[in-house]
Amino acid sequence: MRILGIDPGLAHFGVALLEVDEDGGRSVVDMMVFNTTKDPDAHSVAEDTSRRAQEITRAILSWIGDNDPWTTPFCKAAAERYSAPRISTGRGQTAIKGVEFLNRAWGIVDTLLAIWTAERDGFELFQPTPKEIKAGVAHKGASKAQVQAELMATFGPRNTTGILRKHGVKGGDHEHAFDALGAAVVSVPGDSGRLFR
Repeated sequence: MRILGIDPGLAHFGVALLEVDEDGGRSVVDMMVFNTTKDPDAHSVAEDTSRRAQEITRAILSWIGDNDPWTTPFCKAAAERYSAPRISTGRGQTAIKGVEFLNRAWGIVDTLLAIWTAERDGFELFQPTPKEIKAGVAHKGASKAQVQAELMATFGPRNTTGILRKHGVKGGDHEHAFDALGAAVVSVPGDSGRLFR
């Protein structure tokens, strides 16, 4: 079984493909971060975010095609869940843009799910929260750095940061792929509590 971990974002969209064998063993098939940048010539935020969402969607579909996860008997996705930013006085415009970016990022997930659900029966989406991922991978209240360290210790640098370096992903962007990997790991069927003991 393969599980696709997703860390939705418009500037940085992290993905990780986790394989789980019949004995429960886990291995990383691939990890990647897709980036987009703001177009200073765009006429509106909506126009720019739409373009960026389309770029990411095309890139992810190509990446998925390269890894061909649909050859396995069952597959599901796990997307890290976030709450929409609160709009507050003095920061309203920034918050509104944040909501737009978040909506576009989840629009990418919705588009991908529509394609994958049509291709495979029984395809599921799990949405663990950041707190659930931290508690499942490391411990309650763990930092992002601690979660990343736990994942690296479990799968090894060669199968995590080594993969990202091979793809040319800059070090500062690695956290998005690790967030995606964490989402996949805590969504393995039958697991409860801490995954790594």
